[in-house]
Amino acid sequence: MSKEHTPVVALDVDGVLLVISEDKPVGWQQYRDSNGEFEPYTYINPLHGPWLRQLMDQADIHYVTAHGSRANKSIGAPLGLPKIPFVNYHAYTPMERDSFIADKRQALHELFERHPLIWIDDDINDVDQAWAAHRSAPTLTIVPKATEGLQLESMHEIDEWLLEIVD
Repeated sequence: MSKEHTPVVALDVDGVLLVISEDKPVGWQQYRDSNGEFEPYTYINPLHGPWLRQLMDQADIHYVTAHGSRANKSIGAPLGLPKIPFVNYHAYTPMERDSFIADKRQALHELFERHPLIWIDDDINDVDQAWAAHRSAPTLTIVPKATEGLQLESMHEIDEWLLEIVD
């Protein structure tokens, strides 16, 4: 597959890799901030690190999060991930403000128009889904519940989808 057509994973952090909830999701651990302090009601899933490292062999991963470059230290480091580029989506102005994350959608459109795209974000809505359905490149959206984060079933769905588009 040419570099121009390498799949891209657009990865949000809050509600995906980092969950804030009164109830700890099964298999998740209490999150420690970059100073080593426990964050109350904040959890991280140690399974995400190995899965994302394996995913890097098949796709280019980009953080698309308000955490910006801090995501590498605050989330990537605890998961044992190498540095992941981030998309400064605030630099993109959407044509219409029809979604809470319209600027993310606009950035993904401009940067990765020709790439197969896996967009993982707990704030994706119907407008974002419609955009994804009409992209010229294959697109998969994963919308975790913000209090549950990215679950094993979605990780399997992504793995299977990547196998399908590579064939």
